[in-house]
Amino acid sequence: MEFGEYTFHSKEGSVKSASGRVFKIEKENVSPSLSKSAGLQKAMSHVGASSYLWEKENALDYKKPEGELLILPITEGVSEKTRLVYKYDVYSQASLYKADVYVDTQTGEIVFENNRIHHADTPATGSTLYNGTVSFTADLSGGTYSLEATDIETYDMNGSTNYNSASSVTSNSSSFSGSATAVQAHWGAEQMYNYFFEKHNRDSYNDNGAVIRSYVSCSNNYVNAFFGGSRMTYGDGGRTNYGLWFL
Repeated sequence: MEFGEYTFHSKEGSVKSASGRVFKIEKENVSPSLSKSAGLQKAMSHVGASSYLWEKENALDYKKPEGELLILPITEGVSEKTRLVYKYDVYSQASLYKADVYVDTQTGEIVFENNRIHHADTPATGSTLYNGTVSFTADLSGGTYSLEATDIETYDMNGSTNYNSASSVTSNSSSFSGSATAVQAHWGAEQMYNYFFEKHNRDSYNDNGAVIRSYVSCSNNYVNAFFGGSRMTYGDGGRTNYGLWFL
């Protein structure tokens, strides 16, 4: 199952604790109606690149994706129901695109797209709410900087509850100003990623390089923050004695 994991922690040969994330699965048809090759064609049509890395002679050992059959659980912002999907690692140098593309095995619908590459990671700085001026990695495209690095992406919901209306956090220079809430989330996510990677050799929260997405300024006077299975969401607080990001 995608996004699900459970880890047992042992000491001196005995299990001491267990932790992880599990999902409830409703009765699901586990027989695909779509073949893996047909699913790949759906993914390629969605991407629309002129060529793909596996089609080149010097493909850097990158093979044509066969498609991994798995169950995609109900996950906020990803899927509103349990689905049987094919997962394809699609890579195109022609359009500088690399993403995990999830295709519904019954309908051929593109359910989810997890981007794994961006235009150009670049060092940046910005003011935070609680940690002063910090350094982090941003994205640079066409002279515009944004809080969307390869492994860490941060967006602003601007008081909305609709994730589709969230906007990119941008700057005309590598110094972000006026975006302290977003910079705080972006820097914090990067610090967390680096800690687990450097200290525990763990690649993101799923140990498989998942992009860490943060959404700030959710709703109005929202005194909460939560992880919905694929992204972090932060409210701005607003009540007496409750500042931004009350957890």
